[in-house]
Amino acid sequence: MPKNSLVLRSVGKTYGKNISAVKNIDAEIADGEFVVIVGPSGCGKSTLLRMVAGLETVTSGDIFIGETLVNNLEPAQRDVAMVFQNYALYPHMSVFDNMAYALKIRGLAKKEIKQRVSEVAKILELEPLLQRRPKALSGGQRQRVAMGRCIIRNPKLFLFDEPLSNLDTKLRHQMRLELKKLHHRLKTTSLYVTHDQVEAMTLGDRLIVMNQGRAEQIGTPIAIYQNPATKFVAGFIGSPGMNFLQATITNSGKTADCQGLGQLQLPDSGLVGYNGKNVIMGIRPEHIVVETAIKSGFNLPVILVETLGADSLIHCEAETPPQPAITIRLTGTHQFNIGEQIYFSFPQDKLHLFDGESGANLNQIINKK
Repeated sequence: MPKNSLVLRSVGKTYGKNISAVKNIDAEIADGEFVVIVGPSGCGKSTLLRMVAGLETVTSGDIFIGETLVNNLEPAQRDVAMVFQNYALYPHMSVFDNMAYALKIRGLAKKEIKQRVSEVAKILELEPLLQRRPKALSGGQRQRVAMGRCIIRNPKLFLFDEPLSNLDTKLRHQMRLELKKLHHRLKTTSLYVTHDQVEAMTLGDRLIVMNQGRAEQIGTPIAIYQNPATKFVAGFIGSPGMNFLQATITNSGKTADCQGLGQLQLPDSGLVGYNGKNVIMGIRPEHIVVETAIKSGFNLPVILVETLGADSLIHCEAETPPQPAITIRLTGTHQFNIGEQIYFSFPQDKLHLFDGESGANLNQIINKK
């Protein structure tokens, strides 16, 4: 095993007799890799991170940092550094003393402490703030101090527990860029928890998408975006989310009857084994093609237009049951009247079909030659 890798083998966490917060997580994080655990509130992502840190006991499975099994090691023995959501700075200490504290308790010489604080402060652009106390800092500055306190220890592993969630939108974007640049420079193995899928997509080398304690999918952001393993992943990753429509497979798997819209031709291979079964059809807003010259495909009335500047979101919904609804993403500014019928089609190569019961992606079946 590489020196600073992280390996999770069937890791689980159970509270009491029946509450299973984390269920059999298997993952390998390479030395220097930045992996983001993403999922909704209550999915187990912070519990998993805290088990790696040693702040929660492991009920089942094993956690290795490098070649060392750390299940029974105290947090201080694991050589990890954690950045918390609330910064966790000492309010009575200056920025310098907050960053130097871990080195002081190790007994390092004053000269070496000063040199290392100076080096880290330069990296994080904190040099003018070293004598200030946390109350005199902005949220972004406090977060940089919290990161500096971790960096200065030169740990094997960085752990981030939703560190940007207290910042406003503009500052979060700025801090994401700083984190990305910092990781590129330090190349320290990092595990990062967030519920923000945009944050996850922009920061992670790979993602662990969690749902109800399970890892639904592990992969690169683009692979997960393009080939979601389940309906949950497809709906969670992407902004705005994927459109979902109820459908029934017909004509020996060659077509799908989309509830409230009409019939859609499927790829030639079809879904013979699913003939007559209910499925969920998914397509991302940016993949829907608006038909302007020829009124073909499906049509729905416009109920709302969101103009975002670079993009426009066109929301459409049927007025009568079963009232299918879709969102279309178009580049640039577009004018549509409320109630106007908009005609659109779904490219076959952009469709996702999910099992109506399990939610599993069926694309591997319909694309099989």
